Amino acid sequence: MIFTSCSVSMGVESTHTIPLCICLVIRIVPPAKYTMTFPKDYNVTSLNQKNLIVKRIVPENYEFGRIEIEYSAGNRICVYDLERTLCDILRGSGSDVQIVGEAMKRYAVSKDKNIHRLMQYADQLHVKLKVLRYMEVLL
Repeated sequence: MIFTSCSVSMGVESTHTIPLCICLVIRIVPPAKYTMTFPKDYNVTSLNQKNLIVKRIVPENYEFGRIEIEYSAGNRICVYDLERTLCDILRGSGSDVQIVGEAMKRYAVSKDKNIHRLMQYADQLHVKLKVLRYMEVLL
């Protein structure tokens, strides 16, 4: 299981889904909901909880980009790295365009960016053209 995103309240009746890596990088308040990713063949029936969104992915795309980070109270959790997270938000539907744009801008100016890795992931996840459109403008 990999924590992949969180839903945060952005106002009275507005909630946005933001990748967990981005939440941690820009230090957004703790999430109202977590999104977790599992391989397609994993049985997730027991995980249908109120504050959990379950995503499933083909096994060959499950492991790449996975890292382990220290979360609250020293607990270690698995998340996807920034490059994988950016590709995932470009593949998915329902991501707020402003949040995606802001995430891409912050990545472009980050000293920790790895453009080569981003393009490898983008190619494997079939979002290379979308990534190129953002990066051409930002770099």
